Amino acid sequence: MGFYFLGIDQTGARDSKGQPKPLPSCLIFEDQIHFFYLKTLSKSHIVQQITFLSSKKGKTKDKIPVGPSESHRAVNQIIICLDCVIGLPKSLGLKWRKAVNSTLSEPGYGRETARIFFERILNKTKSIESSLPSIRPQSVKPLNYQVNQAAFPRRECEIRLKANSVFQSHPFQKNIQTGTFRLWKELAQSPNDFYAPAVEPSPKQSRSKKQGSDQPIPIFEGYPSHSWRIIFGVKARDPENLNKLMGTHFPKLKWTKSHQTQVSRDSNLGDALVLALTLLKLQSELSKTINTKSSEGFILSERLSK
Repeated sequence: MGFYFLGIDQTGARDSKGQPKPLPSCLIFEDQIHFFYLKTLSKSHIVQQITFLSSKKGKTKDKIPVGPSESHRAVNQIIICLDCVIGLPKSLGLKWRKAVNSTLSEPGYGRETARIFFERILNKTKSIESSLPSIRPQSVKPLNYQVNQAAFPRRECEIRLKANSVFQSHPFQKNIQTGTFRLWKELAQSPNDFYAPAVEPSPKQSRSKKQGSDQPIPIFEGYPSHSWRIIFGVKARDPENLNKLMGTHFPKLKWTKSHQTQVSRDSNLGDALVLALTLLKLQSELSKTINTKSSEGFILSERLSK
């Protein structure tokens, strides 16, 4: 059985009830491509989606050759690329997983909640010169977004790729902060479902087998803009460019008019696709990449551009 390559685009947007909106996702298995939306980042929802696609409820041409009885095996073949920051600047002296778990102390979701959370980290680590007051969340004022980008701590990979710091909340169109907070919080809610090979040790297989449970799903950090431009040579992140991208780089994948229509309706599905394609492009080096560690983490697509 091959790998299930799952690309998940971030969204920090909330619905009318204050809950985060579903995550645009793309699953690639063998020569098949499937778009869908995950309610939350959880192993159970991912397995349910794969099981549904393999069930008789799905169209025959869209079926994935994995039955419900094989879901345990399927879980251990899933690899995910997320559009979210995985790792922290070493100057902070803070472990990524500890920061992830601390999201549970912040109520709710959304831009303001994320801003307050990341500013608290800066306050505690004193990593930039600022006079942010250590008082209640509603009283914390946002950092001046006109401050030079160098004022915000960035990882080495972010500097190389000219990516914004997760501590920047402006400009809004380049804000990765809100979506990252949402995904971190969902990771914290299911601490045993996922692990980040770039910044965490691999789980002990013998222990998992003894307990009769599935292995945690490995997650990697993706950067859709970098994959579009550098890896696949598409200058504009336009769904119309996908036909050429697929024909040039992945002619064996079954890319259809239906897929094109779905991406045209929601360009975020295009980013999810590109994240899954980044995994597919890197599959020959995945075993090596999974064993690569960095105190700050790394952006997966950079592995392809070296």
